[in-house]
Amino acid sequence: MAAVPTSVSDQALYNSFETATAAEVAQARVREDVVRAYTNYKLQTYNSPWLNVPNMIRGVAWSKGWMWDCNVPDAPAPFNSWFPATEFEEDLFSPGQPKKVNVGTQSFELPGDRETTPITFSFPDNDQGVLQEWLENWVNNVLYRQNGTVATLREGTKCINFARLDSTRSMVQLRQFWVYPKQKVSVKFGSDEQASFVTLELNCEVVNLFVNNTPSIGGP
Repeated sequence: MAAVPTSVSDQALYNSFETATAAEVAQARVREDVVRAYTNYKLQTYNSPWLNVPNMIRGVAWSKGWMWDCNVPDAPAPFNSWFPATEFEEDLFSPGQPKKVNVGTQSFELPGDRETTPITFSFPDNDQGVLQEWLENWVNNVLYRQNGTVATLREGTKCINFARLDSTRSMVQLRQFWVYPKQKVSVKFGSDEQASFVTLELNCEVVNLFVNNTPSIGGP
């Protein structure tokens, strides 16, 4: 396939892309301008019964995976004002096992009891291990008391603030979780000299959730 001049129209670039064989594409390594023009042409010629203006696609401010922030007020310094979370995952829905109902000769399924949904987040620690010590104290001295008893939900939960941001870094939504560790709390080390930070992973049960300071689920 001959080199495509940059001055040709999107239509011509589109045609050259459509008719090129795999070998020709590999040989020419279809330049970025060809691929971009192909995408633009597809958008301009796309005929949808709902989307009548292709530029509407480009006009959407799409959410990015990095547009969020996290704060744990109870965390130790220097992480009590900001928290170094690198990954955050929330299970939004867990309807539970459907309930089957028989009516005459027909049967229907109804949504089951709503189950609590966990959150999981990962974060690095500093060289003093202050976050690891904080987690160990939370589990070993707060949740499980030295006298052999277990803390109540009101006593044992901690607050985690999760802010969803827009492209200007302004807060769009604040989700305030009250949680306690649900499963194992692990810390990861590595021997690779290029290994990243020491990372802790925490899986929490959500017992109370406020969205923009409004209760979303019940809690302690």
